Amino acid sequence: MAYADVVLADSPLLYYRLEETSGTTIANAGSLGTNGTANGPTLGQSGIPGIQNGRAASFDGTNDRIEVATSNAFYNDKGWTVEAWIKCGTSLANEYNTIARRGSGGSYVLLRVRGSSTTNPNRVEAYVSTGSGSVTLITATNTVNDNAWHHVVMTADGTTIRLYLDGVQKDSKAYPAGTVSIATNQFIGCAENLSEWFAGTMDEIAFYGTALSASRITAHYQAGMFIPEPISLQAGFPAIVSVGTALGATLELSQPVVSGLVLDAGYPASVTVGTAMGATLDMGTGTTYKYVDTELMRKRLSVQLGSNVIDIELPKKKLMMEVEA
Repeated sequence: MAYADVVLADSPLLYYRLEETSGTTIANAGSLGTNGTANGPTLGQSGIPGIQNGRAASFDGTNDRIEVATSNAFYNDKGWTVEAWIKCGTSLANEYNTIARRGSGGSYVLLRVRGSSTTNPNRVEAYVSTGSGSVTLITATNTVNDNAWHHVVMTADGTTIRLYLDGVQKDSKAYPAGTVSIATNQFIGCAENLSEWFAGTMDEIAFYGTALSASRITAHYQAGMFIPEPISLQAGFPAIVSVGTALGATLELSQPVVSGLVLDAGYPASVTVGTAMGATLDMGTGTTYKYVDTELMRKRLSVQLGSNVIDIELPKKKLMMEVEA
């Protein structure tokens, strides 16, 4: 299952994949159908590892933002989730780097990264203020200024607010007294007063009207970070690789007959080896996956995946694979 399918299975209201390469319209794949408006971010940047050839948007920390003119009041119901993938440089010059914020004054929801020279430097922070009370969460022992992708999620279920980093819960607090009352636009990359600008790259930003469970957050992280490994074939036996889930695939060999194996690969595809000298890679409906490798310098076909190994005697030949996508 592709990353977007994993997210869409949890019914996001707003889901900005940031696949655009130009223009100012940021498409919403969520159920509300409300597009965002880009003001300054550089589109078409390299996205998260789990989406082959995926794109993202970089924010300069000065005046780049995405604004969503939405009247939906999902924060007001005490059950919601904010999710984003971020990548920050080693030195965050801004004191506060806003990932997402909605609301103003004493009623708002905020997710941001602290600057490198502040208290709790380079940590992710989450805030909820209701006007009657407020709460702050932080990834106290985990920094994100390493030029690597990180998955950041804040959830609220009416009783508890939780902050997750890379699929693991890092902090939790009781929901503050009162309720959030928000009627302003949703801002990505800055606060509502056009300050606290984010410096770095963002991808796959989503907002939900319910609190995602810990297991679903882990599933999102795994789908986004999974990097498909090359498939190595050492012979011309007929074979089909069927990729059907986010983290696995089944390899079937018809000559000789062997039991099915689970491969670490994440995109719909089938590899058909019809003769000793050629093969065709047929793509399914997912993100294009063209990472195919062949080796035929030994007299064995060897497939090793975790603790599973298949080793078959073969004639010594070199296999040239022709890929059609």
